[in-house]
Amino acid sequence: MAIITCARCGVRTRPGRRCPSCSVFLCGTCARKGVCPADGQVLQKPKKLWVFLLGLGLAFVGFSLFAFSFDWQSYERASIPTTPIAALAPGTTVKLNGTIEAATMVVIDLQGSGDNHYWVLTPFRLGDASGSISVDVTDVQGSTSFWVIERGRHNDDWWVGDAASIIGRVASFPNGTRYVVANFIARTPVGFAGSGLASIFFASTAAVAGIPGAAGFVRARRNVALHERNSGAYRGKVEHWRSCGECGELLGLGTGICPSCNAPQRQPSRAIESLPTLRFVTAFRLLSRSERVAALTFTFVLPPILTGVFLWIAYMIGLARSLQPVLLLLPISAIVFPLVFGPRFLAPQRITLGPHEIDSGRAMRHESVLAREVDRVLTIRKGVREVHFLITRGDLSLGFGPGLTPADFEASRTWIRNLAGALGVRYQENLSFTEAISFMSRRVS
Repeated sequence: MAIITCARCGVRTRPGRRCPSCSVFLCGTCARKGVCPADGQVLQKPKKLWVFLLGLGLAFVGFSLFAFSFDWQSYERASIPTTPIAALAPGTTVKLNGTIEAATMVVIDLQGSGDNHYWVLTPFRLGDASGSISVDVTDVQGSTSFWVIERGRHNDDWWVGDAASIIGRVASFPNGTRYVVANFIARTPVGFAGSGLASIFFASTAAVAGIPGAAGFVRARRNVALHERNSGAYRGKVEHWRSCGECGELLGLGTGICPSCNAPQRQPSRAIESLPTLRFVTAFRLLSRSERVAALTFTFVLPPILTGVFLWIAYMIGLARSLQPVLLLLPISAIVFPLVFGPRFLAPQRITLGPHEIDSGRAMRHESVLAREVDRVLTIRKGVREVHFLITRGDLSLGFGPGLTPADFEASRTWIRNLAGALGVRYQENLSFTEAISFMSRRVS
């Protein structure tokens, strides 16, 4: 999401509450009263539904393309012209249309039930007005796909005398007798074409979700552009301020007690420019055992397992039937897990603590906050695990700690303690997760 500057106080923030009349965004603290400080207009709450709709629409575009590719193949099979049996030449792939000839009544039998069905075929001949030919059913024997064999007229089964259309390869025995190796079987020459309902459903869902999602994206981009154009002339600007260390309210530089929460204000103990610049790099071996196991499992173990399970299911029920949203989560997860957990845990985190900017970077991710905008400094502790968090008035945050050596972690602790002193804010140490959430959201007990 785009990083902008609050139209009122100038801190870096993300688009949040917006004044519809001024066409500008305000940071969470400037907007917490719900009205614009310049003209009293009720602020609009951020609308994030478009993000979900756009993601859903893009996902179903992919599903519809998968389904359409199979429908297109089936339409191509349906458009193949039929060839008379007398005109068959070995080595060619043809479509035949005729009548089933066999010594048994049931020639193609659908056995099993539910998702465990499969086709059992008895060798037969296919005849038309020009002659008849033996059909080799080896390649379709045991198939579970209705794309390969269409449902028959007799409670899904096929009987002797039924009309049938076959696509297959023409071959010949050593004595010159021709036969056809069946690859697809349908009731009519055009029966190979699917209904296209899956493509229609996926495409419709993509349109229903994607169009309003795309409209929301365009509107969000337009609002950011309007903010950048109008924020310079915003009438409610404040300058030369500091944040209340308890509630985040804007205060004059010499204010001793916050009028909003009545908290006495700490005066800066040193100039922020006097802070040194420190640089640290994390190491995977210094993470906790549970983090290392989780990282290796989700990056290297689960992806091949999920891929193997999906391929096995596709082999058992057919590739076409395996392209369902629920089953597609398997290969999608096999791709997403390494992309999420690999950079997050395996790649080293490079941290720079400086008097002007605090920076954290690792593979595929980079974060930074301005030191002068930090107004919440805390360390969360759970067992032996500790994490430093720096949060700005604009609610941008940066965390680090796991993967550092004990010496580096303590050096960083000293540095952020000095940063809190230079800013005149409290440094909260050894907070539980619940206490940290309360402090980060400015709920003062």
